Amino acid sequence: MSDHFEACARAVQQLSRAVAALDARWGDARLAPLEGRDWYELLTRKLVPQLSDQSFLIAAVVGGTNIGKSVVFNHLAGFRASATSPLASGTKHPTCLVPKGFREQHDLAQLFPGFVLREWAGADEPLKEEGQDWLFIRESDQTPANLLILDTPDVDSDARVNWDRADKVRRCADVLVAVLTQQKYNDAAVKEFFRKAAAEEKSILLVFNQCLLPEDEPYWPLWVGTFCEETKIQPQILYVAPNDRRAAEALQLPFYEREWPVKRGAVGSGQWAVGEAEEVSSSGHLPIAFFIPPQPDDRPDFAAVRRDQAAVAVGVVERADRHPAWCPGLAP
Repeated sequence: MSDHFEACARAVQQLSRAVAALDARWGDARLAPLEGRDWYELLTRKLVPQLSDQSFLIAAVVGGTNIGKSVVFNHLAGFRASATSPLASGTKHPTCLVPKGFREQHDLAQLFPGFVLREWAGADEPLKEEGQDWLFIRESDQTPANLLILDTPDVDSDARVNWDRADKVRRCADVLVAVLTQQKYNDAAVKEFFRKAAAEEKSILLVFNQCLLPEDEPYWPLWVGTFCEETKIQPQILYVAPNDRRAAEALQLPFYEREWPVKRGAVGSGQWAVGEAEEVSSSGHLPIAFFIPPQPDDRPDFAAVRRDQAAVAVGVVERADRHPAWCPGLAP
């Protein structure tokens, strides 16, 4: 660890000991205990463990109904850890993939307050409603030793209890893997969940899923822009994933990284032109990009294409003479 990190860790440890001593005397003043207060939970359950040599990360895959959360979860896990279906599955309880041996060093009950932990025994169990806030634990030897991954209930469910569970998951997680689609990016319940995440300054990795590529390339920046403007979310990383059920089922769905916020660039054959969108933001009309397909005489050499040289823009895309990342056969 760097000197600055070690100094920070020592200061947090000192603060934690001082708070613990204060808490021990708290009852003498007939005051409510510190346990349960947001700042106390963050200190004892997040900062102290994360600044030790046993640091770890809790990532929760979150979003609305039938948008492919389990598909993203399975790709993160590296195997079919969750059942997937083209129909809404109705997940009622979160499932957490825990690295083998993790429980010998950490108290999972402290990491997930408000949940009753239960061993995972089958894909149908998280679908049942039994009046209890279960969190199903499944050990995995395929995930990194310091990464816990959560598959979660829909944040836009009709059942109020699912909203409460989603809030608990959000507070437990260090990183939210936000899954959006064209149908759900503007959903009121979804936006309300992420407004809370923005207020809590959660780290966001955004996956815009089920895109029709290349046709949706001009539009997803507008959808993401609307979502970010209305929730105040600022994603650290953004990926676009195509609507490809076979690839999703085979755990071969490509996730194309896109720059966000997007930049402006030049126009030409095989590039992007600027038009005017009908959508209006607080600043007026948003520009929209239209893809101009390459002409036969300047078709690029697919073998020379590099994915990271395609930078998508709300207005225009800087492309030089490269082809977009969604070329057939191009690795993610």
